Amino acid sequence: MSDSTRVVLAGAATALVVLSGVVFAQVENPQRGRLLYENHCTGCHDSVAHTRASHKATNTQEVRAQVARWASELKLHWSTQEIGDVSRYVAGHFYDFGAVPAEK
Repeated sequence: MSDSTRVVLAGAATALVVLSGVVFAQVENPQRGRLLYENHCTGCHDSVAHTRASHKATNTQEVRAQVARWASELKLHWSTQEIGDVSRYVAGHFYDFGAVPAEK
């Protein structure tokens, strides 16, 4: 195998590793979301906040918007990944909305 072939193969392998890490990082993790929610949200939210008839979120996009809003209000400095994790947990656990679409 020539040196130039080795360089190309090494570059391709590196690109695959980097890209697979990016894809993995974008998968929402509701278990992590639960931990973040329990640590930062249960002080003000008990389960009644999500089950009352006049709850604010009526779909997955609204759940994400509320999580992002309150993360900002509380200056939690959550990443898009963390907002997605918490949104997925809240949407699935309290609202039974299922998966929350990723932010575009």
